[in-house]
Formats: sequence, structure tokens, C-alpha cells
Amino acid sequence: MSTVVVGVDGSRTALRAVRWAASEARTRDVPLRLAHAEMPLPQGIPGLDDRTRQEMHEQALRWLDEAANQAGGAAVQYRAQIALAAPLLTAESERADLVVLGSRGTGSLASLLLGSTAVAVGARSSCPVVVVPDHDPTPGGPVVCGIRSVDDTAVLARAFEQARGNRLVVVSTTRPHLLSSPDATEDADHSAHLARTVEPWRRRHPDVQVELIARRDNPTRTLREWARGASLLVVGSRGRGTLAGWLHASTSQALLHRTPCPVMLVPLKAPTVPTVPTPTR
Repeated sequence: MSTVVVGVDGSRTALRAVRWAASEARTRDVPLRLAHAEMPLPQGIPGLDDRTRQEMHEQALRWLDEAANQAGGAAVQYRAQIALAAPLLTAESERADLVVLGSRGTGSLASLLLGSTAVAVGARSSCPVVVVPDHDPTPGGPVVCGIRSVDDTAVLARAFEQARGNRLVVVSTTRPHLLSSPDATEDADHSAHLARTVEPWRRRHPDVQVELIARRDNPTRTLREWARGASLLVVGSRGRGTLAGWLHASTSQALLHRTPCPVMLVPLKAPTVPTVPTPTR
């Protein structure tokens, strides 16, 4: 059975992620699966014994119960396991519709670890991963989708799905020329190519109001600009910590942590996302 999986660590941001994930689970009519990775204890250190493990497990159950209270009527499943967070959530992604994480953990070290967890899970997940920031997104804001090429069909599929009955802004950027003046013909071709890429999806989802943005600019700056006031930013992930093949790992971390709305990372290799064939003429 498909689920929406959300990572739980007792932090305020994790509870915000639980509420976001619960809303998605209710919309999709699937269970909400609360997952907590209990930190493995190192061997041979005095004071770390079975009692410590039991206390950690009891704390995990309290955090899971607290998270379940935020589910708002969604059917809830629990999973608490001794494991590292990234491998646990990556394994969960193999049978999930969505994996959801908060952008920060409990304390500065946990925040750093969760940041690396988000990048690791986003790079290896079998399903889309959503990273929820430490504040509520703009109610009713548009969905923003960043694509690079016609091959980003998985990103468009998820973006149109998330924008059901709403506004969708599809953003495509090309790198600015460093040593020459802007080329009007290239810009026109870029806009026309974007329109052709999106058109089959627009016809398939007539309830979605679509706006196309073709710009010669830095992709990260452009996406963050359009993400202001958005309800969700959807981008692709080709793995190894990069987004859609155009953002390096350090940039992807900046996007995950500093974008003012939830960010969905869509694995471009995912086989389960439907594609729209190019119409024949």
C-alpha cells in the first residue's frame, strides 16, 4: 500500500512537516507513516547500556505519539527503528508516494545532520522528497516548477498534480552570456521550446492556470525569487546531491534551507510517474 512517509525527531519543524504530510495523505487518501530513526549507540562507552537504549526508545514513542496528534484525521502508521535517518527514509521511499522532512532538527548539530539527511534522501529516494521549512507557506500560493529540458517529464507530472485547481508557474533558465550581448533569437527559441514542452501537460490539466517563465539567469536565484509567496517549489533530482543536473550539492543545500516554501525533489529516474507522449502530427 502506498503511504506518505514523514521523518519524526521531536523538533518543532518535524511537527510542521507532519502537518504538511498529513494534509497530503488525506488528499491522496493514503496512510500517514511516521518514521523515527533511533541513533545507534557506539560500543564500549561506559554508561551506554540497555537502559539507555530503552530510554531512547521510550522517547521515540513519545515523539511519535506527539506527531500522531498532529495528523488531523489521517490514518497513522508508526515505525521506530535503530538506524541512521537517511538509510531508513530511503528504504521507506521504495513503497511510498512521498517522503517528507523538516528542514531543521532539534539543536544545531541535529539541524546540520537533518540538512545532510535531506540531501542524501533527496539524492537516493525512489519517490519525491519534500523538505518543509520552519514556517508556514503562503496559503493559496502558486506551485512553482523548475525544469531544464523536455526530459523533465517527471517534474512536470508532479508539479501539475500538486497544482490541481491552482496556479502553476513553470520556470526554465539558461545561463547568461558572460562575454557577449543577449541574443534575442536564442531567447525567443527558449520561450518557444518551453511552451512546446509544457503544452501536452496544460491540455491534460485544464483546471491548472499555467504561467511560463523563460529567463537567462542563475537558476538558483530565479527559483528562489519565484518561490516567494509560493505554496511549493518542485524541482528534479538526478541523484548524488544535484538538482536536475544544474545545481551543485552546495547550491542544493542552500535551496533546501533558504527557500521560503516547501521544496519537492523529484527523482528523474522514477519509473512510476506517468508521462505524456508528444502528440503526433
